[in-house]
Amino acid sequence: MTDTFLPGMKVGWDLVAGTETRYTSKKSNDDPAAGEFSAGLDIRGYPQTIVTDGREIKFRDGPWNGLRFSGAPNLRPNPIYNFTFVLNEKEIYYQYNLINSSVFTRLVLQPSGRIERLLWIDSKQVWDIYLTRQNDICDQYAVCGPFGSCNIDNSPVCECLKGFEPTSPDQWRVGDWSQGCRRTVRLDCEPGEGFNKYSNLKLPGTQRSWYNMTMTLVECEKMCKRNCSCIAYTNANISGSGSGCLLWFGDLIDIRTFANTGDTLYIRMPPSELGKSEQKI
Repeated sequence: MTDTFLPGMKVGWDLVAGTETRYTSKKSNDDPAAGEFSAGLDIRGYPQTIVTDGREIKFRDGPWNGLRFSGAPNLRPNPIYNFTFVLNEKEIYYQYNLINSSVFTRLVLQPSGRIERLLWIDSKQVWDIYLTRQNDICDQYAVCGPFGSCNIDNSPVCECLKGFEPTSPDQWRVGDWSQGCRRTVRLDCEPGEGFNKYSNLKLPGTQRSWYNMTMTLVECEKMCKRNCSCIAYTNANISGSGSGCLLWFGDLIDIRTFANTGDTLYIRMPPSELGKSEQKI
């Protein structure tokens, strides 16, 4: 057990052996005993990276979209390290490796629960922060509740997705967003239901999801529409022209809106609401 994720290590699951590799924070900088926080891959539904405090999710990077984790826009190609995500019948893991062997970097889960990428600065003989995964209140898990989206450029930061309204308007007005949002018009599983497009999002939590890596987006939409329990869909892989199918069932949790680096999500809507959300939320 360690608080450090080093180059070449695999964080994830060996499905053959049934074993998991994750990393755990220290109690404090002065106490190396196991602390409250643990980071790893949640493989209930489509795999996603999470930081937990006991059984409670505190932070979620989002699912892998073929280029990066959906909620990590600062995870991008660079001259220091590369990264990969592997998903097959035998194993599911995330890994990074050094490109420049003269550079030293590591990921550390701090006692506070923050994941920090540190870079060794030889001239100063210190580990400096290169980037951190948790930057603002919108990185707190489910801060805006079901069907709410967090936008750090707005004040207040929480808003309901178009086609949804606050579940508790009184609480929403005073900054308590925990109950999230509900549909303005309910679904009745009628033939005229379709999907509205929402852009530049961190994809919602995938614990109640289903995926297929070979289906097209058109096939994905048809499958979701046939199942009245299917709430939303998108491509599992956005690289190239896009591929794969990711379906959501149940409430959509832990969404945030980015300025221009997020993913696209298609959410099931009643006929009267179709076509109202083509713009950014």
